[in-house]
Amino acid sequence: QQHGLFHGGVVGYLVDNAAAIAAGTLLRPGEDLLSAEFKVNYLRPAKAAALVAEARVIKPGRRITVVSCAVFGWDEEDFPAASVALAEEHQVAAGLATIAILPARQA
Repeated sequence: QQHGLFHGGVVGYLVDNAAAIAAGTLLRPGEDLLSAEFKVNYLRPAKAAALVAEARVIKPGRRITVVSCAVFGWDEEDFPAASVALAEEHQVAAGLATIAILPARQA
């Protein structure tokens, strides 16, 4: 996007996907999932070389799982140091997602 910023839709897509991956770690054999809802709070312009998402399941459930997600800007000088902590001052968005758990199909 203009001015070197990530488009808000890209940030939202990252929240949705990171939340689904986090929820997917709790699936039982045969279950599937889909996003039922997600929201994003944009905290500051996403002006960075890359974006990194950190998602955590905050309420697992049999049919609905809730996941929080933080998106951080990652600048070029951060790339060589893989151990660089994701600092609050680099957070560009906070998200909350509701993931629907689909039961295994009966054969």
